[in-house]
Amino acid sequence: MPQSASGANSAVKMAKVEPMSGEACCGDSNCASNSIVALAGQQLCLEHFMVKCYERLDWVESIARTRRLEINVAERARVLLQECANQTLLICLRHEPLDKIERSRLLEILLQCGDLQVALRRPIMQLS
Repeated sequence: MPQSASGANSAVKMAKVEPMSGEACCGDSNCASNSIVALAGQQLCLEHFMVKCYERLDWVESIARTRRLEINVAERARVLLQECANQTLLICLRHEPLDKIERSRLLEILLQCGDLQVALRRPIMQLS
C-alpha cells in the first residue's frame, strides 16, 4: 500500500510540473511551469515574465536618468518598455486567475513603463 501511495504522489507531482499537451513550458532553465506569454521571443511563466520585466525596467531606469543619452540606446529602451507594457496588458486581458499581488505587480510594471517612457522623451538630453 505505501508503494502505491508513493506512486500516486509522484503522479500528482508530475501533473503539477509538466505542462498539458500542446502547452509550452517556461523558457527559464529551472522552471517547468506553463508559459503564459512571450518576451523577447522566450516563452515565460508569469513569475519569470515579471522578473524579466523588472530587470528591463532597472536597466532602462539606469540609462534614462543619465544626463547624456544616445539616440540608438534610447530607441532600444523604448522598444523594451513597449514590449513589457504590451505583454503585461495581454496577460491582464487573457489570464484570468490572477491574485491581488500578481495584479498589483503587473500594474506596477505598467506604471513604471509609462514613467520611463516619459523620462526617455527628453530630446535636449539625447545625443546622436
